[in-house]
Amino acid sequence: MDDAAIYAVSRILLGAIAVVVSITAVACQQNYHFETMARYEAARSRYELSVHATGIVRAGDDLSARSQADVTIAPLGAAGSRIEFSLALPNPRSIDADVAKWVADAGFAADSEELAETVRAIGGALAGPKATLMAGQTRVLRVVDVQFRR
Repeated sequence: MDDAAIYAVSRILLGAIAVVVSITAVACQQNYHFETMARYEAARSRYELSVHATGIVRAGDDLSARSQADVTIAPLGAAGSRIEFSLALPNPRSIDADVAKWVADAGFAADSEELAETVRAIGGALAGPKATLMAGQTRVLRVVDVQFRR
């Protein structure tokens, strides 16, 4: 094969590679819907946190700006009442004080570190799979189960 033929074949191969890379890049740049089901335990405060979040992550983004979550905080033992509430993004205000009040009103002996991580776990699930707290990413909450669906 002479130099002209080698040059022509290499241009064809490079063109084919460029097409494959372009198609792959476009395929990765699509919105996707997510559903997250996560359960955590707060041993000191004696409650279980369950978060069922659904939403959409826009093309090119890592996190969701539009989602909703149904949250349940239930007693691990006899003390405390079950709490259920819903949250959505975008949310113009912080939920820190709300969660602390709801947990205290339900009769839990709320530990401040667990409350802070509870808020972080809820916010993470709302933001989507990349922000959801997994085993090894919590300090005081125990990760019981985390499942994702797309």
